[in-house]
Amino acid sequence: MVKDATVLTDNYPGSERTLWIPCIGQFLRKCRPTLCVGHCAEDSRYCERAERPLVLADGQIEIEPEYGFFEKILAACNRHDLRPPIRDGRDIAGFHPDIVIIKPREAVALIEVKPYHDSRLGSAQGGDITGLEEKEGEYIEFTRWLNENGVLCDYLVIAPQSFMLATCYNHLLRMQRKLPRHFGLVRLEEIFAEMEKHSYRYPPIVERWGDYTDLTP
Repeated sequence: MVKDATVLTDNYPGSERTLWIPCIGQFLRKCRPTLCVGHCAEDSRYCERAERPLVLADGQIEIEPEYGFFEKILAACNRHDLRPPIRDGRDIAGFHPDIVIIKPREAVALIEVKPYHDSRLGSAQGGDITGLEEKEGEYIEFTRWLNENGVLCDYLVIAPQSFMLATCYNHLLRMQRKLPRHFGLVRLEEIFAEMEKHSYRYPPIVERWGDYTDLTP
């Protein structure tokens, strides 16, 4: 019987940084799948597929890059004239993304990986842990700033469907409203389906990826 992604990720608890981020990052780098990017439906708890896929046939994929990653983005896009602004004493590029995809002269994607049903979004990621509507977080501010300066950038969250529809739906919908054309969701179940298709292996995970691709709401 096919199960959802959290049945597999729960077999490896507390391993977001040590296992799941490098596992997914290495898969994107090695196999270059085309990701189906979705979004939250406005009228119901549902994650819809978007028409615009994220094609990874080329581009540079950075896994947990060091602070200062934005310099690589600006260099690849030939925008050495830009410097991220300081707002309220905060460097809006002073965060640490899980994965960054840089397609020279074309586009950028900032990716956060949330592998568990009970994963949480921090304030920098747009999780709004203070409850203040005006508090957007550095990811949203930086993504908007790049787009306003002519560098196409998307902010994506890779997570199980249950995370999107139950745990953090309201947060994700709010983030989507802040970045209506540049925020997207990638279901972990669909990542696992691609891993199965590419015969991807990543020790110590021994389970079959295809057994954890159920998207039944």
